Amino acid sequence: PIILMGYYSSLVEEYNSDVDNMCQDAAMSGANGFLMVGIEEGKQELDFNSICCKNNMSSIQLVRPGSSDRRIADLAGMASSFLYVVSSKGKTGARNALPKDLDDAVARVRAKTDLPLVVGFGISNPEMVKRVSNLSDGAVVGSFLTDCIIKNEGKVRDEDVILQKIAHLHRGTIQDIGAKNQASKLSQVPLHVKINSYINKSSMLRVRRCSSQLFRLATIHETVNARAA
Repeated sequence: PIILMGYYSSLVEEYNSDVDNMCQDAAMSGANGFLMVGIEEGKQELDFNSICCKNNMSSIQLVRPGSSDRRIADLAGMASSFLYVVSSKGKTGARNALPKDLDDAVARVRAKTDLPLVVGFGISNPEMVKRVSNLSDGAVVGSFLTDCIIKNEGKVRDEDVILQKIAHLHRGTIQDIGAKNQASKLSQVPLHVKINSYINKSSMLRVRRCSSQLFRLATIHETVNARAA
């Protein structure tokens, strides 16, 4: 899958706030979803999620450290493919170790959803990948790879650097027997999309029923008038 990540305001600005057009372009270009940073909680994130679903795109939900159980449940309800669990607070960048409470943090999210969970933020070596792989469904590595490209700029091809580092990190992806917090489903229709669909269908059904009743009343009225004549 190809996921586009960026600041919501910057990406939307490029399309003059036409989010639907942005999602259509992304889908036609081969992207499968968005991971938006800086999107507002509430109406903005729900509207964006609905537009993504309409265009068969996934809106990846970020679960930040310190999120309340209610917020985690809301994010889980909006998710359609997987959730990104942010491992630690602070700025992005490779780190030397993962938080000690990461197991509990992932378990809290797992309690709210059966979808895949991936952990990212600061992962920089096979040992860290190994730990993450044994308490979630996947590891996200970003800053470490970009740092490698910057350090090797002009020395070797970027593709070679990335392939070497990915191969190095991949050694940690083999899970042990008894890996925890594993997903039991791969996708779902977001809860608010289901609710809106149900409301729309119910409204259409009521309109059809009303139209049918009006038609019957009109037919009766015409029949009565014909008999009276």
